[in-house]
Amino acid sequence: MADVFSQIISYFREEYKHFEVDDEHQSVRMQIQADSVVLKTRVQWDAEKTRVSFWVRDIMTIPELKREVACVLINLINWGLAIADFEMDMEDGELMVNLTFFISDGTLGHEQIDDNLGTIINIANRFYPVFQKVIWADMSPKEALAMLDK
Repeated sequence: MADVFSQIISYFREEYKHFEVDDEHQSVRMQIQADSVVLKTRVQWDAEKTRVSFWVRDIMTIPELKREVACVLINLINWGLAIADFEMDMEDGELMVNLTFFISDGTLGHEQIDDNLGTIINIANRFYPVFQKVIWADMSPKEALAMLDK
């Protein structure tokens, strides 16, 4: 199973020039420019639990007075997502999205990493404007989501 982290590093070496390896936490971090925000990605291998997590961290900081309405929006979004979920740290307002799955056979292929990293980036990029409308334009979560597909 220790081979999985090597597979993750190999993927990043083949696909990207600028990334950071954290051997202690068995993770790789990278920033990527999306449509209207720089996304901080992280792919982490957990050998003990045999799972890999794809994160986009610190998408935005939700102001304290908007955290309750952000929770409603997160719930509405998560209800419709099949393979990922948004989370918010209630202490500091950090908004993130996570996609985690188990690796039972110890292999994580290049295409699998590419698909899941692309998926998590697309999810963060797609919903970022919705959070902006709720947080900065005082739209209701339902109104902001309704504008998503227009």
